[in-house]
Amino acid sequence: MKPKELLIFLGPIVIILIAIGFTFKVVNSYDYLTEYIYEQEFSGKITNKYLDKNHSYKRLGIDLGTSNEILAADAWIGLYENAEIGDSIIKISGQGELKIYRKLKLIYTSRFNIDSGSKIISRFSDRKIN
Repeated sequence: MKPKELLIFLGPIVIILIAIGFTFKVVNSYDYLTEYIYEQEFSGKITNKYLDKNHSYKRLGIDLGTSNEILAADAWIGLYENAEIGDSIIKISGQGELKIYRKLKLIYTSRFNIDSGSKIISRFSDRKIN
């Protein structure tokens, strides 16, 4: 194969591989956990609970008072199963902890702990009441 033919053949393959590399994001990466889990902040009432029709992802709708947010509940162990419409949900920026209150009583806590090597040290939840 001539160099020009090789370039025409391999060029699109290399471009596709690079595009795929940029498209996929590793869920357990330190950057993802820092951005999504630790830096996220909200406080509000759960208004909706559903499975995404396209992928069956667990979602919670949250009324933040001035806006609404859709939370990807899959990242937090047991969150979807323990949350009910009307519960209060709190996540403070800079912490890997999320809490749910029902009638002013703490009913659920979920925590992430990671090291700088992008490994999840622990990920667990505590259910407070039945």
